[in-house]
Amino acid sequence: LFLAIPGLKVDGRDHITDAIAHGAAAVAYEVEGAKVLPITDIPMIPVKGLAAQLSDIAGRFYGDPSRGMNLVGVTGTNGKTSVTQLIAQALDKLGQHCGLIGTLGTGFYSE
Repeated sequence: LFLAIPGLKVDGRDHITDAIAHGAAAVAYEVEGAKVLPITDIPMIPVKGLAAQLSDIAGRFYGDPSRGMNLVGVTGTNGKTSVTQLIAQALDKLGQHCGLIGTLGTGFYSE
């Protein structure tokens, strides 16, 4: 399935023909502002507001992996890195595998 949405610099709908040539079995595309689309034998699914639905589509496609995760978000002006490191250390001590994304990069606390 190729999902074609307009972006800030490139319109994904301009790449539909290439996606089909590379084996896309179907195309869902943002209907608002769509140009003339290629004639094809595969399903072409017009969707209003496709970009806003991408997260739900990906979740269903991949079996909703985020449902099995616990998430802690830290916001603020100062101290976010320190707080996330402290939380990660505490979770590690409790035997919980913990991933981090932040100023110091991405990775797992125990690695």
